[in-house]
Amino acid sequence: MKGPTRRPVNGPPRGYGYLRLTAKPAARVFVDGEPFGWTPVVDRRLPEGPHDVRLVFDSPLAAQPEQRLRVIIEPDRIWKVVQDNRRRAGAP
Repeated sequence: MKGPTRRPVNGPPRGYGYLRLTAKPAARVFVDGEPFGWTPVVDRRLPEGPHDVRLVFDSPLAAQPEQRLRVIIEPDRIWKVVQDNRRRAGAP
């Protein structure tokens, strides 16, 4: 019986996957500290492994000015993210 396949976290990428990201309101996107454009991000190719994503919201409709998350890209797969950062009714 074969055990689970282990992949080095910090090793060189072995493949590529895709990031699909939407946000409300629209946000500027940075991946691993590099500018990545505005949302929506549609199936952008990234090397497999962990990536730090930062969303910067310039809209006064945003509940928070910035959000950060980590995505784990797998080869030949799409990582889908939907971020709803809209200010709720009655919130300051």
